[in-house]
Amino acid sequence: MSRKSRPPKTKGKGRKGKKGTVTTETSTVVEEAYGPPFGIVVLVAIVLSIPTLLQFVDGTMAFDSTVIRFLAALAVSWILIHLVYTVASSFSKETTTTKTTTMEQPGYLNDPNAQYRLSTPPEDGTR
Repeated sequence: MSRKSRPPKTKGKGRKGKKGTVTTETSTVVEEAYGPPFGIVVLVAIVLSIPTLLQFVDGTMAFDSTVIRFLAALAVSWILIHLVYTVASSFSKETTTTKTTTMEQPGYLNDPNAQYRLSTPPEDGTR
């Protein structure tokens, strides 16, 4: 294995902290909704551009004009749906979800087999 493909050597290996100490970590996560689903926006844009699509199918409108009109309908529907969603969410009750999780660091105090471990290593060097 060449030097370039070897992983770098690290000086400090292992976890920080003393064995047997228990630390708890609490984190608070707030989840917020960011707006209406994009599928609703696309559905409204398709409904708005039905006359344009029918003219394209009949052959009375060019493809590039149809695409431009659909993109304009998509932009208008995105703006209007976000406006309606913002107004409706301002009248609704303010709801935020808070999740609190507690995690314990692994150590010998949390070990289910701690009763079988030796409290101090033997002095003769054997394990």
